[in-house]
Amino acid sequence: MPGVNKAVDLLKENFTFTAFEIAQNFQDSYGYALAAISSGLSENQRFLEIAFSGECGSEFSQHMDQDYLLPFAKQQGLSD
Repeated sequence: MPGVNKAVDLLKENFTFTAFEIAQNFQDSYGYALAAISSGLSENQRFLEIAFSGECGSEFSQHMDQDYLLPFAKQQGLSD
C-alpha cells in the first residue's frame, strides 16, 4: 500500500509533538477558552442578570454549582 506508507511518512515528518507538548498545548488552550468566556460574561451584565433570575436562573445556577463549581472546589482542595 504505497499511499498508506506515504501518509504515515508525512505524519511522522510533520507531527512530531511529544505527549507532554500536546498536553501542555491542550491545557493552555483550555485556559485561554476559560479566560475568553470569563471576559465575555463580565462584559455582558444583562446576560448574567437574565441567566440567574427567576426559575430558569435558579435551575441554571443549581446545575452550575452541582456540576462545575463544587467538583472544581473539591479538586482544588477548597473548603466550604
